[in-house]
Amino acid sequence: MHFLILSQIFPPDMGGSSTRAYNIAKGLILNNIDVTVVAGFPHYPSGNVPKKLRKKALSIQYMDGFKVIRTFIPPLPAKGLVNRMILFLSYMISSLFPVFLIRKIDVVFASNPQILVIVPALIYKILYRVPIMLNVDDLWPEDPADIGIVKGLMRKIGEVIAKIAYKIADIIVPISPGYIKVIYGKY
Repeated sequence: MHFLILSQIFPPDMGGSSTRAYNIAKGLILNNIDVTVVAGFPHYPSGNVPKKLRKKALSIQYMDGFKVIRTFIPPLPAKGLVNRMILFLSYMISSLFPVFLIRKIDVVFASNPQILVIVPALIYKILYRVPIMLNVDDLWPEDPADIGIVKGLMRKIGEVIAKIAYKIADIIVPISPGYIKVIYGKY
């Protein structure tokens, strides 16, 4: 069994999503399941991408028994809607760079602090004919809307993307029982 984990942020990045993605990878390895992680270059939350990576499209490293393929992320802090959208879109595209470096996978585990991770997950699903497990760390667009980041048209677009994401995913793994009610009640 081989899991492909897609996670824009991953240690040494800070934050709950980074820690959860790492813990999932480590737990799978401890259960004799192979893991490859496709993550953005370390950048979160400050936007400081290590200088040695800034001119690269990707970098391969090994961490605690699994492979981590790091992909391009621009050196932007994760502040404000514009910067966040640039970071989300750049990971959505760059996470496809390793497609030819990954041999066989059995499951795509898409880690969602950002909903656009469903796009590369879908492409990997089609290419490898495998299911998608969508880990829902943040509800989109509800969580960003609740704190005033997305409104109006952006919220409506977010709802369409979320609806598609939840339909495409073969398995949805929300971090909160409250999320289950929203996902299945609304989408």
